[in-house]
Amino acid sequence: LRDLRAHDLDLLLCESDPGEAARPGLELVSIQQTRLVAITAAEVSLSERWEDAALVHYRPGSVYRFSIDSYLEDHDLRPRIAAETDDALIMLSAVVRGGFTAFVPWSVAREPLAAGQVKIIAEVKPENVAVHALYHDIEAAAIARKAVEMLMSFAQQADLG
Repeated sequence: LRDLRAHDLDLLLCESDPGEAARPGLELVSIQQTRLVAITAAEVSLSERWEDAALVHYRPGSVYRFSIDSYLEDHDLRPRIAAETDDALIMLSAVVRGGFTAFVPWSVAREPLAAGQVKIIAEVKPENVAVHALYHDIEAAAIARKAVEMLMSFAQQADLG
């Protein structure tokens, strides 16, 4: 955000709204609502309460952590937390190669799911979490606006697929 304000960046993509106080002179556009899916390797079978699941979880400061913890508690699921990271691609790799379980954005799981490497075992739609675009609210921001329009179009097409 600091680099955007200093005009070192034309466009910033983020997972949470920085708040109105941090946005004067900036446009905020929500591109896509985040949808997380819990995945495990296709051949893995979990117990009803997931006691045998080794979960690669988001770190406590992540925007996703509360939503996932709430989902697990609401559904009385008890996986063992095996590791923490905020990198969805590392989570995906752990699931595919190591038999772990993880909640990742749908966009990350889509290809491995189609290839039969993983299966979806749950879905969570975190509150107030989306992919947002921030850019300057000035005429020179025309390129950033065009990029945001293209991202929104791509996100809508991806949701349909």
